[in-house]
Amino acid sequence: MSFKNSTVSGFGAVLALSLLAQAQTSAPRPLDKIGLARMEGTLAFCAKVDPQSAPKYTEKAKLLIKGQPEKVVEQVRKSKEYQDNLDLTNKQLETISSNDGIAACRAYLEEK
Repeated sequence: MSFKNSTVSGFGAVLALSLLAQAQTSAPRPLDKIGLARMEGTLAFCAKVDPQSAPKYTEKAKLLIKGQPEKVVEQVRKSKEYQDNLDLTNKQLETISSNDGIAACRAYLEEK
């Protein structure tokens, strides 16, 4: 399986597991800079390639920071580690065709 195909097939599972883990905790957990960058980058990619479902991806992104103080989120997003991983995620996602991206993103939305 090529890197591109494994990335497409794998990111839906990563999205689902990350959101599930975040949603199952009642108290806000410390934000993982790398995880947040990858998730927000991937959800932004999904909103871009699948604009008709963009509001759904936006809602998923909000779940990632739910309960976190705004200042904490702002500090994380300004960090070099977050920015570097967001850039890396964006570069990796640029290699995925729109059709493959739409299919993977919609499959993620359909997962329960």
